Amino acid sequence: MEKINGGLSNDVFKYKNLLFKFYNYSQLKLNYNWEQTIQTKLYSTGLNTPKIHQSIEVDGKLIGRVEHFIDATPISINEFRHNYKNCASILKKIHETNLEGLSITNYGTLDYKLEDCIKSNNIPDFFNYIDQWTNTVLDIKSQNLDYQILSEFDSVYQSGQIIKNNINKMCKELGTSKVISHNDFQQLNLLSDSNNNWYIIDFEYSSLNYPYYDIANYFAECALNNFELKYYPNLYPSKESRFKFYSYYFDLNEKLDFEKIDGIIKEFAKLVEYTWFIWSVIKYHNSKSIDYLDYGLIRKNNFIKLIG
Repeated sequence: MEKINGGLSNDVFKYKNLLFKFYNYSQLKLNYNWEQTIQTKLYSTGLNTPKIHQSIEVDGKLIGRVEHFIDATPISINEFRHNYKNCASILKKIHETNLEGLSITNYGTLDYKLEDCIKSNNIPDFFNYIDQWTNTVLDIKSQNLDYQILSEFDSVYQSGQIIKNNINKMCKELGTSKVISHNDFQQLNLLSDSNNNWYIIDFEYSSLNYPYYDIANYFAECALNNFELKYYPNLYPSKESRFKFYSYYFDLNEKLDFEKIDGIIKEFAKLVEYTWFIWSVIKYHNSKSIDYLDYGLIRKNNFIKLIG
């Protein structure tokens, strides 16, 4: 069995044509049962994502899964930044996933109807994740730890809460529904095989969210090099490029105001930076890895610049 490097959150091993993924239950409190369910659902709809063969349990607790190994590598940063058609197509397919008939199942252990899943919160809401992570960071800060990443936290926290609440209010007024979202749409989660077929992986942050979040996250990731852990503002998609993406993502038979859509995306761009900043604080606190510190400082500085 060969250990696969690059999985920052979980331990991953390869054996023949199988991938064994063991979950790292942490302060992030992710719903891995849901991750398996939505990945299986998307696979059944024809989206290129690894097929899950079975879950791994110990004493009734879900600790991992076995899925098909995809012989592929991350797409190039250039393709990620400029292939708007492919990126828009993948996100649209995820967002248009029909919830009707979807049930949470742990391969025989659990079997709930959709309405029961929603009532019992088995389908996570990304805004709840944001709240949980924020409360965890508030607890970390209360310990008076000398973390560089926590400088200016009070003002960042207050601004983040205002933006999150404003976005919720805005979307409700617009009648925008939450949909199944990936929430971590980035270069390293898009693979390409020898035939140039694209695959999307890592649905651990998948949950209900407004579709604009994934789009805003995509634009932000275009300017971020995850290998170098550096942010290049000049590589953030131009207005012309953003409108080109919208032309692939949205139904052009509808009369849409791309200027208005772009304004909404800009608000979500602030929430994206805030989200990954508080995520980084938790990851740094748990690991003390300099990579999470550097990444978190990038996201915090971006957030401060965006709120002006």
